[in-house]
Amino acid sequence: MCGNKISRETMDIYRYTENLSLFVEIARCGSFSAVARHHGVNPSSIIRKIDMLEEVMKAPLFTRSTRGLHLTEVGDALFNRAVGVLEELKDMRDEIVSLNE
Repeated sequence: MCGNKISRETMDIYRYTENLSLFVEIARCGSFSAVARHHGVNPSSIIRKIDMLEEVMKAPLFTRSTRGLHLTEVGDALFNRAVGVLEELKDMRDEIVSLNE
């Protein structure tokens, strides 16, 4: 593996993993704007990240209407998996940090 170029597929994984926590936050909150305010950024930057995630997943994750955001069937499936993945990543980090204490 050392010396090999990172594949396009691996780059996509990095790209969407980076946005999973935002996706989960938006799904729980039901608002791009509220999450943007929480992070101190413009809502359009949050929307772009979700658009990229939808591009990688090849499906819409939210239905957007004047009444708010709702998860699509694909979004619901991703949400259930993403919560577990993010918890595993947190546990991994905590375990590694504890090895250094």
